[in-house]
Amino acid sequence: MKRAIKSIAFLVTFLVLCSLLLSACFNPWTGGADAGKGTIILNFGGSSNQARVTPSMGMIQYTVTVYENLDPLGTATPGATVHESSFSSSGGTTSINVNPGDYLIEVKASLNGHTYADNITPPATLSAVSVVAGAASAATVTMTMTLNVGAYLDAMGSGSTPTTPINLPLASIPKFTELLTALETRTVYVNVDLSAASGNTFVMPVGFTTSRGRIVSIILPNTAETIVETISPPAFQNFTILTSVSGSGVTTIQSYAFMGLSTLTSASFPKLETIANGAVFEGTGLTSIDFPELKTIGSTAFNGVTSFSSVTLPKVETIGLSAFNNCNITGPLDLPEVKDIDNSAFSSNNITSIYIPKVVSIGVEAFAGNPDLASITISGGATLNETIPDTITPYGRFVTFYNNPAGSDKAVGRYTYNGTTWTYLGP
Repeated sequence: MKRAIKSIAFLVTFLVLCSLLLSACFNPWTGGADAGKGTIILNFGGSSNQARVTPSMGMIQYTVTVYENLDPLGTATPGATVHESSFSSSGGTTSINVNPGDYLIEVKASLNGHTYADNITPPATLSAVSVVAGAASAATVTMTMTLNVGAYLDAMGSGSTPTTPINLPLASIPKFTELLTALETRTVYVNVDLSAASGNTFVMPVGFTTSRGRIVSIILPNTAETIVETISPPAFQNFTILTSVSGSGVTTIQSYAFMGLSTLTSASFPKLETIANGAVFEGTGLTSIDFPELKTIGSTAFNGVTSFSSVTLPKVETIGLSAFNNCNITGPLDLPEVKDIDNSAFSSNNITSIYIPKVVSIGVEAFAGNPDLASITISGGATLNETIPDTITPYGRFVTFYNNPAGSDKAVGRYTYNGTTWTYLGP
């Protein structure tokens, strides 16, 4: 009896070993490690033009087909599919264990059934990949691809309203142009992230009137230092629903860039130093500005931004003509580094106090039309220009008092107003 049991156990073991041996011989594809096999490693990524694959962009479906039995010209013979493997991935690498030999590889990428990628490199018909037994990385193939923007928008099946936009990171300006082209024929709304794109200037592509009205927010390239002026149309004209713009590396914004965008409520440019002449933010919906490195503000830069409640300008040295005219600025205005303030720069606001300890020159009616102005701290010997003496408004009366030898005679320090006259309180 014991001999019979041992014989049966031996027979079972023998059959299992034979089965494994046959599987290794005749199944060229296996997901496990095997010293008798070789490995093809596919690396997805590595192209500066590829789409940035992030969680917000969903998981990409890759279909990998491996061919063997190459003919003398190095192409697969008909019916030579070794294995077709579909898997989801957000990038990275995958390994394919196969028998030693020569192979061709085909890779396709899709998202929700839509073609996701163009320009897959290497192309579908690779030159032969040789695999050596026991070599863990005998054949490493890096696959790069570029985003098919229109197909991606179709695949997402969302973004139908401005309140539910698709988050779309793009790694190049050409891809941004492709997006604008795609949006011309689609009612889809997007938040665009160009932070990974290259170039030290940002030039808005011309045209695309419809698609401009599909972008809810935009992050400019981290490397972009200048937003370049475009005349017809201005850079962001017709961005009718744009609410937010930012650029971590922007130092200069040229003329008319955001003029008239009443929906724009947020602008973040932490390195911004210069705003050019020419209504850069005129008529926008900004409620406040906090540009910590800003030094020069051009003429009419924020003219008519009636949604303002406050401005923070710690390093500004020059403020142009009508830069903050009619902006509803309320409360104190601190300009600790300012030296030159042009005509009507802060006219028609609700400023209650002004702090300008380093100012050198102030233009005509720079602070006219601020009825609640009650305190000014100013440098000594500054030039306050008034072509027609104003003895009615608080600021007009201050100019007369400051310039008058019988008044303060341009003394440095703090001045207060009681509704009728100004009083010099001393340095």
